[in-house]
Amino acid sequence: VAPAPRFTGVRIFDNYPLDDLVERIDWTPFFITWELRGTYPNILTDPKYGTAASNLFRDAQTMLDRIVEKKLFTA
Repeated sequence: VAPAPRFTGVRIFDNYPLDDLVERIDWTPFFITWELRGTYPNILTDPKYGTAASNLFRDAQTMLDRIVEKKLFTA
């Protein structure tokens, strides 16, 4: 029998640090959405998709850095 959870219900986190969330991004589905097949980080050096994946990843990182720095989103 599994133990009962320590907490049930809704938990609200006010002003959760966005940079903590950025570190938790699973990039593989992001690349698949762009029809770049492969798993992160291996896709960045893939012979077929590496250049496109690296450029896309760099652009995404730039955008995320701006979002975090300027606090454009809240979580």
